[in-house]
Amino acid sequence: MNPDLPLRNANTPYALELETHLDAVLLARLTCIYEDIGASFWLAVRPLSRLELTREVWDEGVQVAGLYSYPARWMKVATRRVKTEYGKPWVWQGVYSVSSTATTQTQAVQMTLVHELGHHVHSVLGVLDEALFLKTMRANILQGGTTYSRSRRTEYFAECFALYTFYSTELLLGDPEGYGMIELALERVGLEVKQHDPR
Repeated sequence: MNPDLPLRNANTPYALELETHLDAVLLARLTCIYEDIGASFWLAVRPLSRLELTREVWDEGVQVAGLYSYPARWMKVATRRVKTEYGKPWVWQGVYSVSSTATTQTQAVQMTLVHELGHHVHSVLGVLDEALFLKTMRANILQGGTTYSRSRRTEYFAECFALYTFYSTELLLGDPEGYGMIELALERVGLEVKQHDPR
């Protein structure tokens, strides 16, 4: 990824607005994950208001891999990753995030795009009062598969979504309620996700 390219507006079927420093080839290489997991048509119908792929993303003075705004339904994802942020072997509750298990920088960005898509699914879903959602979101946060999933309920949902996408069997075995929560959420929003083994 060429860090010297300026931010520019580009086209994407996934958002009403897109801003990026990536050329069209790199943009397509990263965002093809949405097609790979079967979410491209769903996003065309329920697009993000804005997608920003930028070198770095900051949240309250802290550098982060990605950011999602629930009220505005926009997503920012960092394209530059330090090698120490990814390449970790998958271990249930032994990694910081799903994207930290990526084997390449490109895969780390794609995994973050999927995590942030989980927030978008959650936003489209809204609040459900079914017992499964209430029980899972309140009680299972401490049983989440990654360290990051145990930070907040919204991160628990997004990490469960990423786990469902990349480590489906591990989520089913480690947190069957979280697996069921994601399946119900996907049914409610009309999205069928194809699992995508990162190994």
